[in-house]
Amino acid sequence: MIEIPAIIKPSLDDNGEPSTILVPQSQFPDDCIAVICDGTTFTVYLPGDTLPAQ
Repeated sequence: MIEIPAIIKPSLDDNGEPSTILVPQSQFPDDCIAVICDGTTFTVYLPGDTLPAQ
């Protein structure tokens, strides 16, 4: 499991209005099996990691 900080990026919403989105500060690994974002950090699960219960 690794953690990647989330950054706020300017964007446009579906109506073309200015908005923002959360994006990872760096790319996810190609072998990630799940990604969860809590609003500040993307938690990236890799093969062999135990996923959290739903």
